[in-house]
Amino acid sequence: MMIMGSDFRQIISKLLLNRTTSDLKKDYDDHTKSHSHPTLGQLSLFITWIFAVILYFIFTIRKRLKLQSAVAMISTDDAENKLTETEMQCNGNIKQENGKESRENKVLAVPGATPTFQQFLGNISLLGLVLFYFYLCDYVKILPATKKVYSRDVFLFLIFLLFLVAACFVRKTKPIILNRDQTEEWKGWMQVLFVWYHYYAAKEWYNWIRLYIASYVWMTGFGKSFCNRSSH
Repeated sequence: MMIMGSDFRQIISKLLLNRTTSDLKKDYDDHTKSHSHPTLGQLSLFITWIFAVILYFIFTIRKRLKLQSAVAMISTDDAENKLTETEMQCNGNIKQENGKESRENKVLAVPGATPTFQQFLGNISLLGLVLFYFYLCDYVKILPATKKVYSRDVFLFLIFLLFLVAACFVRKTKPIILNRDQTEEWKGWMQVLFVWYHYYAAKEWYNWIRLYIASYVWMTGFGKSFCNRSSH
């Protein structure tokens, strides 16, 4: 009876295990096949993005029309008798508009400054465009998935091109060890190498990538700790 009981338990456990495994295989999505039906969350984000794009174009068109109408009204009022005065007013208004835009750009250049609603809609539109491209490539898969092929010569050639392009944009920084500009540049190089490592499946560079990740995390913490110091 003990043997039959243990065998029965093994049979039940195998049946449950096989059922669970089959269910997992059925529900598992390895993202190698294209998807034709968007999810509810994707539809919600898409509708929100379209609404933001429409609002952005409405605000932009209204601003341009208002500026053009103001310039046209000033240029047509008393054109014969007050030509000089009209030109001065037009130049003053144009300078005022340019000054206003430059002040807005200066305000946005300040860290922590709040952008205008139109600029916020522009940023949302640009972000949505990038996400929509990701949706087409990763979810719908307009580009077919292929097997990753690694070539050491190609990989080293790309690294050489990276350093060659970086050498064309060399500029002077503060004479301080591990200053902010220097660490940000190193982190940018490592981000490019992270992407190339996964894109080409360069497994032989695994130890180097682990070292780069550790250095990246350390420099990020170092930068956050000294971000309020003017010397860094």
